[in-house]
Amino acid sequence: MTRRFAVQATLVVLLLCAVRISAQESPVGVWRLAKMRWVNAPKGLPKEKTGNTVVLRFAPGGAFALIQGSIIQQQHGFQEHLSQGDPWTIYTGTWKRDGQWVTVTYTLLYRDIEFTGRDGMRPCDPPRTAAVVLQGNSLVFDGERYEFNPRLEKSVNDTFSPRPGLPKSQCGAGKGATAEVP
Repeated sequence: MTRRFAVQATLVVLLLCAVRISAQESPVGVWRLAKMRWVNAPKGLPKEKTGNTVVLRFAPGGAFALIQGSIIQQQHGFQEHLSQGDPWTIYTGTWKRDGQWVTVTYTLLYRDIEFTGRDGMRPCDPPRTAAVVLQGNSLVFDGERYEFNPRLEKSVNDTFSPRPGLPKSQCGAGKGATAEVP
């Protein structure tokens, strides 16, 4: 009975320490979806892997980007970069820390393949808000686990600092109405 109590007490202390540590962490950096399927390059090509994923970028000043697309992992996994030849969907917004909580507000900025209505305009997407839960070298965003990924950071920062020159994406709030997505 005492041994069981000691184990339980130790677990409670470790859990409280983990919560306290996570309350002091910052999401700044690049995070990649933890679950992703890698595909090896065909024989005869450089030893690379590719995979479709979601990447989150939390900039120090509070800027946020969510990029859906493909990444390429170089031989031996030492470096990863965004694939420049595959379609992207990009959301941008802001993040802020309020005590132990991190909140993200974001909206669609760009999509290589636009989905339009009958009038040819893309419906305006309302801003989305999500809470971020930090857990050491991972975080939970919108119900999915992401891993901190410094191997991908250079590619994402080079591509999104400053904001890339993308075609202006328009959305329609009704027949004939347009509004530029921020």
